[in-house]
Amino acid sequence: MGEGAASKLELGSWVDLAAGASLVVREAATARELRYVGPARVLPCPADGVVLVAGGTVTAMPGSGEAPGNEQWVGTPCGVLRWTAGAHRVTVSEGACTARASGTLILAPAGDVTVAELASDPERPDASAGIGAARREGDLWRLDGRIAVRAERPLPARASEAARLSCERATAREAQAAALLLSPDAGARREATGPAGGDLGARTAAHVEARRAARTACAVWHARENGG
Repeated sequence: MGEGAASKLELGSWVDLAAGASLVVREAATARELRYVGPARVLPCPADGVVLVAGGTVTAMPGSGEAPGNEQWVGTPCGVLRWTAGAHRVTVSEGACTARASGTLILAPAGDVTVAELASDPERPDASAGIGAARREGDLWRLDGRIAVRAERPLPARASEAARLSCERATAREAQAAALLLSPDAGARREATGPAGGDLGARTAAHVEARRAARTACAVWHARENGG
């Protein structure tokens, strides 16, 4: 994984970048490239596929690794961002995260985070109202076009503990959904368990959603735990 200095990175190793330093990492399996700019603390080569940014800036290099189903996940102390294409930038600073979209970007914020659209972005004046749209869809935020949002996050240490508990609860729900998926008599328990206890399609969908929620919650926790 990686090119140049990035080729020396080990799987699961955190990297600290000094102010002004940068690192471009290329994922060998997908050819996707991400650029990290310091000061930063990042996990660019995760074992589970979720890149973590505890501090600093990460930019998706345009045109790299874009393919249907090839979704990039970036976990921050504010939440998880996902995209399949576009040139996006995420900056994690003390107390906030700023996501700047150029294309379509999905933000799954942590439960203790507040999100607001930026009417104008000092770092990129073209990311202003009318050029893109940011709208809430249930628990998610969808950014389309050229637009920026700011997510305000609580500071440690209580915030980290809350994130840990959220991760543990989500992981337990995923385990329950997985057990139900594999249970041969799940259909007979439909009335007791609700739709997730119904046919195989319903149980599969419930497990996929539970796994997505667990990955999101645990990524937020690990990003907060490793922040500066």
